[in-house]
Amino acid sequence: MTRKLLVTFITLVLAGAFLLFSLFYIDPNGAYATYGLLTIYLSLFFLGTSFFGLLLFFGKELISQKSMNSQFLWMSLRRGSFISLVIVLSLLLSYMRMFSFIEFFMLVLFFALLEFIFFFSNK
Repeated sequence: MTRKLLVTFITLVLAGAFLLFSLFYIDPNGAYATYGLLTIYLSLFFLGTSFFGLLLFFGKELISQKSMNSQFLWMSLRRGSFISLVIVLSLLLSYMRMFSFIEFFMLVLFFALLEFIFFFSNK
């Protein structure tokens, strides 16, 4: 459990550092435009997954005031990755000028149904 939390914290820090590197040292309009955008979106995804996963995990621990097991950590990371995917895909669609509230609603509905399937398949 401690090792999984440590790996998640390290992923959070490395993704944040990689995002800062991508923003300040890679020109998204230059010769490496595709590489620059890919690194920005991937680092946002990993940063969001770690951040929202840890936020959900420690938020649940604070609300319930008891220690959670490692199964809940994986569930929090899965939910954090879904939230992060919605954000990154919304940003990508917005970059391609294909974003509207209908697409956002469809993305949220898709990931909510996917979480519903995961939630009830484990029981």
